[in-house]
Amino acid sequence: MNLRTIRPAWKNGPVLLVIVVAPALLACGFWGISSEPDLNHVIIRNQLPTLTPTYSPTHSFQVTPLPQPAAPAGDAPALAPKPAPIDVIPSEATTGAPLKRAVEVTRSGSTPMAAAPAANMSAPPTPVRPLPAAPNLETSGWSFAGIRWSPAPYQEGLVLYGDMVNNTGVAQELSLVSGTFYDGQGGIIADAANTVDYWPIDIIPPGDQVPFELTISNIQSAADFNLNVTAQPSNQSPYHDFQFLDIKQWTEDEAYCLAGNVDSPNSAVHDYLVIAAVLFDAQNNIVTFGDDFESGPALSSGAPVDFEICIDLTAQDVARYELRAWGQ
Repeated sequence: MNLRTIRPAWKNGPVLLVIVVAPALLACGFWGISSEPDLNHVIIRNQLPTLTPTYSPTHSFQVTPLPQPAAPAGDAPALAPKPAPIDVIPSEATTGAPLKRAVEVTRSGSTPMAAAPAANMSAPPTPVRPLPAAPNLETSGWSFAGIRWSPAPYQEGLVLYGDMVNNTGVAQELSLVSGTFYDGQGGIIADAANTVDYWPIDIIPPGDQVPFELTISNIQSAADFNLNVTAQPSNQSPYHDFQFLDIKQWTEDEAYCLAGNVDSPNSAVHDYLVIAAVLFDAQNNIVTFGDDFESGPALSSGAPVDFEICIDLTAQDVARYELRAWGQ
């Protein structure tokens, strides 16, 4: 009898047993840990190093555009034909600056045309005053007569004498006599800022005339001049209907002297009396004049008033004299 050795089944069991029992043990271990109190549980911690935060730049994503297909050279748009150049005369810039130079433009088949010179716009042109044929001797109802000038005797300049005639129709109170003086090209060489005026009485009756003196400094001559009077109407008008009696005239120490009496037959004078002696040359122009002022006791009696006036001639020629008086 052939006997075979039969191995018990358990001989091959441990392998299967281990495979079967291992999951069971794992399950028991899991439930045991989670259910029993954590009396002997040991926790081990590893100390991690302290981390320092660092800045990390934010990355921006740039989308790269898809390349566009280049247009073929044959598909380029047709351009308008370029116009032929045209000759243009340059004009001034909008800022008003003058042209640096004049430009001459020549066109084919035509006569050359010269451009006008550019005007200087940086400053307004100086107006040229036309010289009148004679001085302006009328202003605002006033006129001037017997004008004569000569070198000023005591300073550098000129002195001008003449008569102011009140043609306004009413009594006028004077405040200024002035003039403007020009050279041969019409330029102003003296005006009111260079003049000093004088007259013997302030209020001028209508239709009457009063001598004046105007001294102009810092000029030796003038090609032309204008005279002006500044005055305003006055409700007072002095008397000027006086008579001169017993007049005497003589010359001493280069002075022209006059003396006599002044009488007012038609009106009494109580406040003041002004007497003027006006000297004329052979052309009836005023050479110079002198004046005298009386007031107070000399007028209280109503009798004729004595006067004496001596005028420094400074080698001036005198053809005649004229006496005038005003008073109230």
